[in-house]
Amino acid sequence: MDETTDPERKTLEPILKTENLWKLYHAGKVEVPALRGVNFDVLPGESVAVMGPSGCGKSSLLYVIGGLAPPRAAGAG
Repeated sequence: MDETTDPERKTLEPILKTENLWKLYHAGKVEVPALRGVNFDVLPGESVAVMGPSGCGKSSLLYVIGGLAPPRAAGAG
């Protein structure tokens, strides 16, 4: 079920939320996007697994939401 079919989901506030989350790294003069516009909510009682291939941004995501690395807006100088 999603928020349109589960009335309980509409009343719960997320314990973790990202909106348009970006993280860019620099390799010389080149910007390398690790995260590109990530959006998600985690509601109380939910379990979340972060999965994907090597280099897809899993660690970057966890560093940013854990406060260990700052996010970066696309195009920010």
